[in-house]
Amino acid sequence: MNEKKGAHLKKSFYQRRIEYSRQDFRQLSQREIDIQLLSLIKNERSELRFGEVQLTQDVYFVRARLEEDGVPYNHCDDFWAPPVSVAKLGRCNKAGSSKLYTVWGVNIERDLLSIIEELNIKPGNRFVVIVYKLKNRDSLNVPVCHDLNPELFGSIPVNSKVSKFLISEFKINPEIGLRDRYKSTAAIVELLMDLRGHRCKTPVFIYPSCAMNRALQLCGNGVINIAWDSEFAKENLKIESLRRVTLNLDSGWAHDNSLDDKKKSIKFYFGERGVILSTGKVSWEHVINPAS
Repeated sequence: MNEKKGAHLKKSFYQRRIEYSRQDFRQLSQREIDIQLLSLIKNERSELRFGEVQLTQDVYFVRARLEEDGVPYNHCDDFWAPPVSVAKLGRCNKAGSSKLYTVWGVNIERDLLSIIEELNIKPGNRFVVIVYKLKNRDSLNVPVCHDLNPELFGSIPVNSKVSKFLISEFKINPEIGLRDRYKSTAAIVELLMDLRGHRCKTPVFIYPSCAMNRALQLCGNGVINIAWDSEFAKENLKIESLRRVTLNLDSGWAHDNSLDDKKKSIKFYFGERGVILSTGKVSWEHVINPAS
């Protein structure tokens, strides 16, 4: 009897999940999405697993900003999250709520590949690579949801229905005519950060790189993104380096069985190095050896 009841509940959740995902999100307000999402997983929240990861001084975080018409940015404020007044709906933030989006750095080559996929950078595009590190502290504990990031803990993806739902929502590519789907992931982020299932209240959210999953045709790739509360980021991070970069060649992925086996014909030109002056302005200095 209990097995039949469990099967019925799973089917019921699956049906409600499909119904939720097939909606026209353009016709729904953020508040309506918030309510629907809470209703969808309210009976499943006890299944969610939370933990913490420790970020240390050895860890770095990478972000990129595309330049407009090759004009360099000239102030350090350009390399932080946008002001709340102009903040648009994003993967982890609602409209009017600003986040600083970074890649958890591993090695610069892989980091740049991830950035190219995330920002859809094309050959000839010039962008600035910003590297951040922790400021005035040895370490920082941040919350993480196991169910959204199973690979971060070296675990096999769980069979939890709510975990599968969360991951599937983050795999959707809202940039292709579906930008309003960000309403769903933004609601998920707010819900997970507000749950009492984790003790760490640091306003930082860790999630998998969906763009790399799509590019590599994999369920997971180990590339981790981090969304920082805008003010918290300024208080706890420092800009370690700035570099203007041009993508010269990008011929696509050769698909194999894992991220390590993937090959991409790609070439970067590393240009000027940015120096932040005491006024906050950025001075771009020519580098004798562009590859350095």
